[in-house]
Amino acid sequence: MRRKCFLLLLLLSCLVVLFTGCDDRKKAEKAAREARKASYRSVTVINMTDEKLIKESYLYTDSGTMIMHLDKQTTENIVFKDFDNDRSYRDVSDFKVVLIDRFGIMYTKNFTAERKGNTNVKVTKHDYVKQPGDWKRKMERRMNK
Repeated sequence: MRRKCFLLLLLLSCLVVLFTGCDDRKKAEKAAREARKASYRSVTVINMTDEKLIKESYLYTDSGTMIMHLDKQTTENIVFKDFDNDRSYRDVSDFKVVLIDRFGIMYTKNFTAERKGNTNVKVTKHDYVKQPGDWKRKMERRMNK
């Protein structure tokens, strides 16, 4: 009897963990789908770096003007929805995205955005930007893996 109760509780706890993890992923996928269908300009940043947890993300024009800043930690794709809502950047096509991971390591990618709709930007480990003190950050990252 105890064995059956234990197995039942184990099964229920596994199902709860499985389904609660799916909600976050589904929300991120839904936001990306909505951004792709919309008529406004948006940018979806696909994180393909070694570190999956991104602490901060920025969207700049190529000349260096900051457009958007997202300060929430995420492991999913980052969507800058409707960054051109007042049409002030309609003539700008070259942008730069900056990602900072949880250890403070920076990745930067320049890209050309579509005039309307969504633009996908893949940021890889080759987009790493060297900064003073990165050896400490890389050591910390290596120790936390």
